[in-house]
Amino acid sequence: MLISCVKQYKEDLESCQKKRIWEKISKEINEKLITNFTPTQVDTKWKGLVRLYKDIKKHNDTSGKNKKSWKYWLLMNEILFNKPEIVAPATCSSNKGLIVNVPVENIQGEQHGTSFQNKRKAKSNSIEKRHHDKMLRIDNLNSSIQELISVIRERKSTE
Repeated sequence: MLISCVKQYKEDLESCQKKRIWEKISKEINEKLITNFTPTQVDTKWKGLVRLYKDIKKHNDTSGKNKKSWKYWLLMNEILFNKPEIVAPATCSSNKGLIVNVPVENIQGEQHGTSFQNKRKAKSNSIEKRHHDKMLRIDNLNSSIQELISVIRERKSTE
């Protein structure tokens, strides 16, 4: 349930105040599962899942080790597969020099940019969305004021 909620609010978690999003997620989980988790508890649980994902990914990327499996691997991988905290956008060493990691494909084969590019795009999209929402509210307010003015004029003309 937590993983699906985080997937649903993924863009918001990357671009907005996380505290408000964790409140929404905890409220949604509490309503569906009839529980009483706080936003802090939900955030802590998510961080634990991310830590476990990183550990398993690091273990599986190291050669010569038995692969670990986890029933939530695919779901977590859909969300985290290209984040810079998980896969560095670039690495540099004295042996190989600078290596820039190119965007990779996720499990479904969809092409994605780097997480940084996705965050920048999500942030600009959220700014545009907030602006659009604000303009709609202003238009609605203007309409209401115009209606009020017309009602007042009608009353004055009948008096």
